[in-house]
Amino acid sequence: MRTATSELETSLDLVLLPITFGLRSGTMRLADGRLTYIRRRHDEVLFDAPLHELHSFARSSMGTGFHLWHGSTRYRFVSYHPVLPSEYGSSLVANAAESVVQMRQGLAKTALSRAEVDRWHDALVPAIAPAPPAGVEVRPPLSSGRYLAAMLGLATAATLVLISIITAIVFMTA
Repeated sequence: MRTATSELETSLDLVLLPITFGLRSGTMRLADGRLTYIRRRHDEVLFDAPLHELHSFARSSMGTGFHLWHGSTRYRFVSYHPVLPSEYGSSLVANAAESVVQMRQGLAKTALSRAEVDRWHDALVPAIAPAPPAGVEVRPPLSSGRYLAAMLGLATAATLVLISIITAIVFMTA
């Protein structure tokens, strides 16, 4: 393990829930042997640690984010670049053109996100421990298949709860 001499600062989102409203926008900064994450909304420091206390960098299943551990606490960050909608009209041809543009933008933004994760990987991995300290257990990130299964399970559970609430309202008002 050696100390990073490079400085790096980018906009990243801290993942609290793996859906859009669970992201906390902020700035990650690597400088002077410390890694700091400052939330943009309240200008509050959510994470500030010396590099020698960090360990186990792991990319997310889609490659657009990464996991980083500080002791037994896992922090998940994602590089998120939204695709802006394009409007060419309401005809079938315009809709097809919009779809092509959206697809190209999506692929370009995903490549940009993966490149940012690569930069963080190249800056952090040489400077942090490759494994947790002795006596500290960490759970590895979910694989793509397990993540998809978890999200489908969550969506199914939310749908069942919503159906139950609607059914209860209908029976109570009938």
